[in-house]
Amino acid sequence: MSLFSINLSSDDGGSNSSQRPIGSKKAKLKRKIDEGNNSSVNTLVSSNEKILDFLKESASTRNKGYEMAQLRMQNQAKKLALKEIEQENKILLTRLSDIDDINTRDFIRSEQARIIQKRNQEQQSPIASNIYG
Repeated sequence: MSLFSINLSSDDGGSNSSQRPIGSKKAKLKRKIDEGNNSSVNTLVSSNEKILDFLKESASTRNKGYEMAQLRMQNQAKKLALKEIEQENKILLTRLSDIDDINTRDFIRSEQARIIQKRNQEQQSPIASNIYG
């Protein structure tokens, strides 16, 4: 019995792990767990890539929508400016001699003077040519 000493206080049931290699079942189990972890990581990576692509696409769509909104706003501003010019032209072409009411005639005359002054200032300003051009 002296040759075979049994260590009952050991947690591994008397076997010494440094003397015995891992069994094939344990090695297979370890490989299976590692493969599962790798597939989980690969799934997460591919999901993250899909999310990133979606976010990039939505940002691009949002930017295009913003640009379209800007163009619509510019077009509306141009339309309003053209309507204003049309109304001003009607006022400028109004014949004061055809208006019987003195107050209305004076009002139209002052509006004509205001419009002419405004257009003279616009001709001197380079910014106005971009609005009406």
